[in-house]
Amino acid sequence: MPEIVICPKCHVRVEKDNLGELLCPKCGVRLCPKAHIVDGKICPYCGWEDTNYYLWQKAQKVRPKSSEVEKSGQFLDGKPQQVCPRCGIVIEATAGRCSGCGWLYGSKPRGIQQSAASISSTLKSEPRRPASLPGEPTRPAARQPGTPPQSPLLHELKKIKHREWDFTPIRRFLQPFGASLLVCAVLFGAFLLVKEVLIPVFSQPAGKASPQAMPPPVFNPAKLYTLTAKAAPEGGGRIQVSPPSERGTFESGITVILTAIPDECHNFSYWEGDVSDSSKNPIPLTIDSNKSVTAHFNPTDMTAPAITKVEVSRCSDISATITWNTDEPAKGQVEYGKTEADSQPTPTTKEFTTSHSVRLTGLEPNTTYYFRVKAEDKCGNDANTVAGKLKTSDTISAGHEVGKRAPLFTLTSYQDDNPESPNKGQTVSLNNFQGKKVLLNFWSTSCGPCITEFPLFRELYYDNQCNKNTGNVAVITIGIDNRPDRIKLIEDKYQAEYGRFTFPMLLDVQEKPTKDKYRIWRVPTTFFIDSDGIVREIKTGRFTSLEEIETILNSLE
Repeated sequence: MPEIVICPKCHVRVEKDNLGELLCPKCGVRLCPKAHIVDGKICPYCGWEDTNYYLWQKAQKVRPKSSEVEKSGQFLDGKPQQVCPRCGIVIEATAGRCSGCGWLYGSKPRGIQQSAASISSTLKSEPRRPASLPGEPTRPAARQPGTPPQSPLLHELKKIKHREWDFTPIRRFLQPFGASLLVCAVLFGAFLLVKEVLIPVFSQPAGKASPQAMPPPVFNPAKLYTLTAKAAPEGGGRIQVSPPSERGTFESGITVILTAIPDECHNFSYWEGDVSDSSKNPIPLTIDSNKSVTAHFNPTDMTAPAITKVEVSRCSDISATITWNTDEPAKGQVEYGKTEADSQPTPTTKEFTTSHSVRLTGLEPNTTYYFRVKAEDKCGNDANTVAGKLKTSDTISAGHEVGKRAPLFTLTSYQDDNPESPNKGQTVSLNNFQGKKVLLNFWSTSCGPCITEFPLFRELYYDNQCNKNTGNVAVITIGIDNRPDRIKLIEDKYQAEYGRFTFPMLLDVQEKPTKDKYRIWRVPTTFFIDSDGIVREIKTGRFTSLEEIETILNSLE
């Protein structure tokens, strides 16, 4: 059973109109289903939301201004008449019930009273309009007998295809949020106005001019003087000035502190110039004019290093190594030539040490050379030795034995798609590594012990920066069976155990193979070649540790 809604003001029953709105027929207020008076879309008491609010609101704007009597099409001349507030037709005031909707209103009508004379005069004063005119909407058809009357307003509202002003949830959130931001901005502006304008104005003592009215202060810069500080001899030390000045100028009257700081091979001696005490360090100095000060330093070490044990440790057909010792840390250098008057110097060593070794390269076979050793300590004291001499050996022939020059070769590397691998199918020659120590390994894809050495070669390759071509060690491996297809299979199969093959791998040729030049009869076989290209050691069999390989490499030159 539907609920009965009673107007809280008039205490009459309220029913829904054609739009579904609860409008009191007596006072015209709009109610919610809980009998609360509502002006907007949502009831502020119970939270009820009117889904037809925007239709009802639009209906209030487009409601026709013509007489309600003309809408009904019924006229009762000579009798008291009124307009039914529910369906809008003209009815007899004494009937007690609306003939259209059945509304009961009693002997005293609650609707809007109109006299028959006023209705008749209204009808006579307004000319009857045609059914339709060009540019005007068609008037609704007359009501059929037995059907409830329908107002022209409802007929127009039925043509509406969508609801207007239906706000989305985001807009419902942004509207109060934007209003809050606006309020905050206004309050913040008022705060700044009070703080920056009103408070300074009202807090200013009486009779005192405002800061804007005061003349700007006159700035009188202090006079500047120059301070010149020098150290003698140059390189013997330096002078620290506190407080410092980038341009060497100071304001008149300021006092600075001068500190003489000697270097490692000198000590402070005395001041010279515009100072009051030449022996005091540090010393204050007042700047009242241009000043010039010089700090003198005395050397503490004037003894040159002593050179001993000059020897020719190794001599080949194209190089020789000179070694010597000093009694204090020093840098070394060797001057050499084919005669005692010749003086071709080697680069000076980079570190201060007591044990020195310099390698002479580019020598000619079976030739006598004269050399002189030099040493210089940290304080610049240097010493020379008398000329010594050495003789290079005869030309060393190529061969696979120890002491022979390693046979040259030029081979193509294995093609690997790994971006970290140096093997890109390029051509590699042994001459590319002249002046470096070379580890040359021969292996085969059918050799299990050969593969177990690969992690050691890869670690040696990266530890000595061979991949950047900056180290003094080169790592080369040669696959004597020339099977790149098997190399790929082995790499994929043993990758988890031995890692990727990211070190140089060359493929031997079929005609005049390199393995024949080195007389390879067993794999793995490793040759150790010094920086002169001479074979110094041969290892047959696999290595078990990286230390074993590094020990041999460290013995080479």
